[in-house]
Amino acid sequence: MPEVVSKIKNLELIARFIVEGFLVGLHKSPFHGFSVEFSEHRQYMPG
Repeated sequence: MPEVVSKIKNLELIARFIVEGFLVGLHKSPFHGFSVEFSEHRQYMPG
């Protein structure tokens, strides 16, 4: 019986981490405009 309780507690922790990680991504960014990454974007040149 203690093994079952231990497995259930581990499952609860895993589920909590998944939900918290998902909810962290559901916020609006305070930054607007172009990022540094895209300020130097250029067309692809093969070769």
